[in-house]
Amino acid sequence: MAAAITAGKLDEWIAVARWISDRLGPDRALIISHANPLRDLALLGSAQGLFSYGLTFAQALQRVFVGDYALIGSASLCIFADADIEEQFRRAYVPHYTGVLASDGPQAIARALEPVCATPVSLQPSGKSGSGKLKVLLIAYFSGPSRTVGVQRINYWHAQMEALSQGEVEITLATATPWPNPPQNVRIIPDWGPAVLIRPDGKPESWAVPFLDSEKLNAKSASTLSYYWRIALERHFEAADDQYDVVILSGNPFAVFDFATWAKRRWYARVILDYRDPFANNPRMAFTPQAREAVRYLEQGYNLQADLVTVVNDDCIAKVEALEDVPVKVIPNGFDERTLVQARTRWREADSSIHFVHAGTIFHDRSPTALIGALDPTRHRLHHIGNLAGIDPADQEAPQVELHGTLPYPEVLGLISQADCGIVFVSETGFETPTKLYDYLAYGLDILIVTHGPLYGGAVAEVLKGLEGIYWAQNTPEGLASFIADYTPAATRRDASYNDRFTRRGGTLELLEQIGRLTGHSFTQKKTGMEA
Repeated sequence: MAAAITAGKLDEWIAVARWISDRLGPDRALIISHANPLRDLALLGSAQGLFSYGLTFAQALQRVFVGDYALIGSASLCIFADADIEEQFRRAYVPHYTGVLASDGPQAIARALEPVCATPVSLQPSGKSGSGKLKVLLIAYFSGPSRTVGVQRINYWHAQMEALSQGEVEITLATATPWPNPPQNVRIIPDWGPAVLIRPDGKPESWAVPFLDSEKLNAKSASTLSYYWRIALERHFEAADDQYDVVILSGNPFAVFDFATWAKRRWYARVILDYRDPFANNPRMAFTPQAREAVRYLEQGYNLQADLVTVVNDDCIAKVEALEDVPVKVIPNGFDERTLVQARTRWREADSSIHFVHAGTIFHDRSPTALIGALDPTRHRLHHIGNLAGIDPADQEAPQVELHGTLPYPEVLGLISQADCGIVFVSETGFETPTKLYDYLAYGLDILIVTHGPLYGGAVAEVLKGLEGIYWAQNTPEGLASFIADYTPAATRRDASYNDRFTRRGGTLELLEQIGRLTGHSFTQKKTGMEA
């Protein structure tokens, strides 16, 4: 489709999409294979409001490309040839989706399609409240039921910021990924990919070609996921005619950060860019020197549009492409204090083994091979929750390893609560304080920091200062064998549930304080009341 726009052949695509729409008739959907080279026609038809579509999967999805998020995310239904193919799909694709098996039959497929076909995405404008509340717009490509730990930060802000401000903040969340039965203050704004550059009359925007060329150039250096989505955001909010005082854009993905310019021009809003992970200077991103320089330039452009940049720890401040007039503040991650009731009985009480758990992605610059090799299959289990990236195939088959795949967040927490010791892999630079660290703290687990850098250093050491049950080991066979030989799980678990230091509540209160400084709105009295 992008090539058709660039080559001036879009009229042919529009004609075919309209022909398909005429043949389908009202309230009927196109079913097309994900492997079909013409699958972009489905996305085009849906973006133009001509028809809905479902995708069939006859083979396992081995990798999700940038364009797949728009194609799959905008589909009404995914139809899988068998259960194994759907399971592999779930491991690769983390957003929510509606899926059925082909063996369920045409009636089941039709029932699954009907509600989506009958209910187009609504603007549901909130208008201008006139209530004197501070109106805050949260923007995150992934959110809600997406099966990635990164969404928990934005989900918590969406769910709790109004209450923690004692009702002085009014929250709206805009996201690209579907929610089943979303709350009224959630805007599901689909990512149409390049199809968003096509006007309702079937003609491309006058600036479409240079916009496409810019995306191609940026894609040589970094992921451009959400690049086109920001145009969908602009169109949505222009039609909704809302007004916001503060806009918080949380990444990754980061390309949507360019929405900041529109928000400032349209609403004169204060803009906060939230880097859950560093972007240009992220040590675990294997950029070439040329690519890293290009990405630094991109990030400088994003930050130039901001009133405030936020990061998750002090070490990450140094990773930001900082600008003299744009402050950088820490809003830490933490565990969700509302979920602690889900703790389960420890596995060790049933089988006497020592159970380790790791949740999340294992990146290319750290490996679990030495840890897996140090574990005795008769005495130890390592539970991995997440995708299989970074785990050698031979290690995946090891008898001491149990792979749980990507799971909804409540299920992740339930599994974590059953373990004895949580694993955090830290790179040589030691900048990370991942969400899983706080989840381990929430359930009082012992914590093993497996590092490629110096022991007892980096951002993790600062967070865990003064706590018992914290262990460190070099990520080498010798270092991990020494730890395993001496390790005995604590008889009783650490209780951190009372401590705002490790909760998302504490981080959200800090964010409210920063919002107050940007807007001149005082939350001081409200914060005192909350602490009381």
